[in-house]
This record gives sequence, C-alpha cells and structure tokens, in this order.
Amino acid sequence: MQLIDQTTDTVISTNARVADTFWSRFIGLMFKKSIGVEDALIIDPCNNVHMFFMNFPIDVLFIDEEDTICCIQENLRQGQISKYVAKARYVVELPSGRMKEKNVKIGDKIHKND
Repeated sequence: MQLIDQTTDTVISTNARVADTFWSRFIGLMFKKSIGVEDALIIDPCNNVHMFFMNFPIDVLFIDEEDTICCIQENLRQGQISKYVAKARYVVELPSGRMKEKNVKIGDKIHKND
C-alpha cells in the first residue's frame, strides 16, 4: 500500500505494510538486516516503540485517531526506546532520513492508499 502525506500530496512510501496482530506487532522490524527506501511498517495500535534487536536506524511517525501526525522521532538507533505518545493510535516506521527527505511535519494528515 502507499502512504501519502495528504497535506503536501507527497508519497512517503510505496511499499507500506500493516502489523496489526499481536505477533506481527511484536516482531515488527526486529532481526531484519535493512529496510528498503520505499518500505514502511504501520504498527496499529501502538504509541511507542523500542529498538532492541534492530540492525538499522529508523524514523517514526506517531499518528492520532484523525490520521494526523502528532509526534516525529528521527534516527532512532539500536537499543533506544521512543517517547511514549499517549494520543498516538498507531506508528509508522520508516528508513532513517525519510522524514527530512519528504519534508514531513507534525500536523500533516496521513492517508493509506491500497
């Protein structure tokens, strides 16, 4: 699926997948060797992430009930834990640097396009 920043009409990812079961959310991107530049993982529900057993840095978008970005954490690295964002309904994990490259900002609306 595509992940689109509706505010700027920018495609953030052309290869987003959803982790919405206990096991898919638990495993996430752990143990993967890398993440492709067009890849994204949507973890739903979720309001914080950890970087244990991760082999590459990521950018994380925290999205609220209205599909609005309420927090962004860039360049999370192995062993780190993200902020806890109480109003986040789900998160999007992306390759590190993707937020700057696509100029994604807090307050932007996100759209998932199958």
